[in-house]
Amino acid sequence: MGLLASLDRAVRISGLYRMTMIERPEPRSLRWVPLIPLVAIAAGYALIVAALGARDIKSASLMAGAGGLVFILGLVVATFLRFFGPRLVPDPRNPLDERELVVRSRAIAVAGTMASGAAMMVCFYFAVAAPLGLWMPRGPVEWSMLGFAIQGAWLVLPTLTASWLEPRPIEGD
Repeated sequence: MGLLASLDRAVRISGLYRMTMIERPEPRSLRWVPLIPLVAIAAGYALIVAALGARDIKSASLMAGAGGLVFILGLVVATFLRFFGPRLVPDPRNPLDERELVVRSRAIAVAGTMASGAAMMVCFYFAVAAPLGLWMPRGPVEWSMLGFAIQGAWLVLPTLTASWLEPRPIEGD
């Protein structure tokens, strides 16, 4: 086996071959896996916000570094997770079939509903948080990180909903 054949075999085994979209990939139902980047993004954001309010410089820098790392890893996983889950991205060489189009449209509709509902709840929370003295983003770092967190959630929510809309695989199939 030559070098190129062994590298091609390694890419196929690792699952990265799906990202090339050369051949029609098998849709996978990820179910709970998309919650990992959502939790990582939320935990990273919480650590960064806690670091911005900390008084001890050593613990603040440690929390900010750990929070930034967890936050960025969550965003990266959220970005690439859609290539490993159900097929949501159409490709001219491998168009989506009717079932995949229905799952895609329902997943995007449910994700949009969840995102807009969450945005409404956050707006109401911010309206109440200011007069009551509760936490809300204060500086540009917290607001921009919140924007990136919303972007990461928007990237992973369609994969999460499509994974739950996919039927369970048949045992032994």
